[in-house]
Order: sequence, then structure tokens, then C-alpha cells
Amino acid sequence: MNRSWKRWAQSAMGAVLICDFSFAYLNRNGCWLYWRGSTGITIFLLVAAWLFLLFGLRWKGRISLVLVPFAVIILWPTDIIWVHHAAAESRAVATLRNLRANLENARITQPKDGYPQVMPTVNWSLDSFHPAYRYEYVPSRSPQGKIFEYLIRATPARPDCGCCIRSFTLLDDGRIYVTLEPRPATMLDPLLQ
Repeated sequence: MNRSWKRWAQSAMGAVLICDFSFAYLNRNGCWLYWRGSTGITIFLLVAAWLFLLFGLRWKGRISLVLVPFAVIILWPTDIIWVHHAAAESRAVATLRNLRANLENARITQPKDGYPQVMPTVNWSLDSFHPAYRYEYVPSRSPQGKIFEYLIRATPARPDCGCCIRSFTLLDDGRIYVTLEPRPATMLDPLLQ
């Protein structure tokens, strides 16, 4: 094997090893990939390609390639993750309000049946990779079995990842209660303003 092929083979092996160890560290609790999804995989593929070229090129190529990360670091938005978390909480509240509207429409169109037996489906397309919240429909039934009131709980899907720490509970009258504690919100918690 000539020296050029050997250098590129070592370059590939070094890039893969560094990216594997970095990914294992960043994703040690499963949260990094959970929140970034396909974007996170793309980031690692780009880093692997950059390392492959950095290790494989000669000195002149390496010098020009070293300037690329500085441009990325300068242009990279630092608060992008926290914006995603705030957006996930806003989407949870919007989803609760949409669910309430769907349940009210069903009750109005079928007044003798009361509220539906099951919660309407949630549109997960708003969440980028995984849903940030879990939704639980808790109906209250009359002695005849008709659902006359309900509540819907929205609890963080991965509170261990440090995102979406607020839980919400929607009552059928539209009030939404919120808590920062690791449990579903109750009527003893503050109302969402």
C-alpha cells in the first residue's frame, strides 16, 4: 500500500474514532440525540468529514481547513437549544387548547353522547424529532357512562434531559394549571397566565 492510501486510511480511522468517542460522551444519557435527531447525526457526519480531510491533507490544505471551524463557531447561534425548549412548551399549551377545541366540537355535534370516549389525535408534526410532551386524557363519567367533564395532562416526555420542565393540566373549562415540579399539574398549582 503506498503512503498516500495509508495516510487516508489512517485519517478515516482517526475521524471515526474521535466522532464515536465524542458521540458516546455527548449522548451518554440519550438526551443529545433525542433532542437533535437527524440534525445531530448530520452534525457528526460533517465533523467526521472535516476530521477526515484535516488528517488526510498535507500542511497547506490543513491550514485552510482549520479556518472553517472558526467561522462556524462565530456564526453559530448560542441559544438555539433554549429557544427549542421554550418553543416545545409553547407547542404543548397550543396542543392542549387545540385538543379542547376538538373535544368541544365533538360535544356540540353529538350533545347526547357528551365528550368523546377517547382524546382526539395529537399532531406530532410540530415536534422536530420526538414529541416533547406526553398527553393523557382523564374523563369523568356520569352514572350512565356519559363523559361530562375531563382534564388533559401534558407532562414532559424526557424531564431527565433538562428540557421542558413545566407540566400542564387543562380543565374542560379552558383553565390551564402549571407546575415546575416533576409531576402532573393539579388545581392547587398556579394558573397559566
